[in-house]
Amino acid sequence: MSEPNRDWDAAYREEAPPPWSIGRPQPELAELIDQGTVRSDVLDSGCGHAALALVLAERGHTVVGLDASPTAIEAATAEAAERGLTTATFAQADVTDFDGYDGRFSTILDSGLFHALPPERRQDYLRSIFRAAAPGASLHILAFAAGALGDGGPRGFTENELRQEVSTLWEIDELRPAKVYGNSSALDADVPGVERDDEGHFMAPGFLLTAHKPELAAKVFDDEKARRPDPAPRRTLTIVACIIFAIASLGLAFMASIDLYLTGFPDSHFTDYDRAAKAPKRLLMWAEWGFVLVFLGLAFAPMRTRTRAIRLIIAVVVLVTVVVVQRVGVPWYFMTHLGLDNGIGG
Repeated sequence: MSEPNRDWDAAYREEAPPPWSIGRPQPELAELIDQGTVRSDVLDSGCGHAALALVLAERGHTVVGLDASPTAIEAATAEAAERGLTTATFAQADVTDFDGYDGRFSTILDSGLFHALPPERRQDYLRSIFRAAAPGASLHILAFAAGALGDGGPRGFTENELRQEVSTLWEIDELRPAKVYGNSSALDADVPGVERDDEGHFMAPGFLLTAHKPELAAKVFDDEKARRPDPAPRRTLTIVACIIFAIASLGLAFMASIDLYLTGFPDSHFTDYDRAAKAPKRLLMWAEWGFVLVFLGLAFAPMRTRTRAIRLIIAVVVLVTVVVVQRVGVPWYFMTHLGLDNGIGG
């Protein structure tokens, strides 16, 4: 029903609702709302069309919905405005790496998101929502059981796997079997163990996990974060340094070219093709050192680019582009603007 590399926004652009959207909150989470378990402020993580968040707002809760799909966020925002729900706000975000909500939420609801994340991003996700949770906040995750939808859906979790994943940061209070509802069209064929309700939605085996953010762990986490250097000043300084080096390099190249033109070439033009070919290399030696520094800055700066590999690729592209432009563009300028043509001065 969903894959780690799926284009999530495309699913919301389709005319039919995505497989996980049933037009109302998942019954397991709706029951929590009815029981009064949910406390504001609430984070609806991976909100989609926000059926859950909108019901919470109708019940008087202040709720924030986050989702990677801009189409889903636009639809949720429009629906909230149409209903006059001013306590529900929505934002597009990568739920595995978001900020701006530190310590805000008393309740975090995950309605079928966790099982759709790539395994290597699950701990990033748990850290992000942990950071956004207030001390003592509750977390509720509704997820598929392993093999719930056969080969056509998310792998899901065994009870032990789900417990081990979440308990790295959160203190688990309860983990029990539950049903996860979805659109019948998501299943290509009947899957053993999957039931259907009166509306035609499938009901697949899953788990409902309830946990909380320990007070002591929250303090340790916050203290560690406080001790960690803020990367923003370093990031800004690095960007400024890169810009300065780039401008300085271009300035050196310009001054070197003037020097070469005024002092190195009698009669203000080249008289020897070999000298014309070698002359740009002198100014390039000045300029390219600056661009090497820019390259190093891009490669190792504490920027928010996802991985060092991506940063290195960007840096290499920048450096190669600069070198190609200088090695080809500068000689071309000397040849065309200073009257050179196969060694014959103009």
